[in-house]
Amino acid sequence: PEDEIIKSGVSPDNIRKWKVLQSVQDRNETLFYRILMDNFQDMAPIIYTPTVGWACSHFSQLYRRPRGMYFSHGDRGEMASMVYNWESDEVDAVVITDGSRILGLGDLGLGGLGISIGKLDLYVAAGGFHPRRVLPVVLDIGTNNQ
Repeated sequence: PEDEIIKSGVSPDNIRKWKVLQSVQDRNETLFYRILMDNFQDMAPIIYTPTVGWACSHFSQLYRRPRGMYFSHGDRGEMASMVYNWESDEVDAVVITDGSRILGLGDLGLGGLGISIGKLDLYVAAGGFHPRRVLPVVLDIGTNNQ
């Protein structure tokens, strides 16, 4: 709801732009990164801070194509084989979170994956990493913070 967006301190316009950009990324990743690279100053606050905080808070309610790996405590001993199932055989950058301290919002659990995704989008757009060679990861190890 619009009231919730306003309370979050994030511009409703930036949230709309974030949603549009995610839709573009789902359909045409090359175009998505071209938009970011050509308009980096304007796009950085939309794909990362402050807008990503709102996106992380609502991560489970926003349908998106899978963009990262999830490991739980129960996956111990299986993580290596899980990584081999990642879409790319070569990874140059990994951003890992346990979701426990997300931008002052507290423990967002799986929603923290949005931080890893957003950071890596910045690394691709500004740092020259290839989008297929980055890996966002969230660890669900039971931090249980409030």
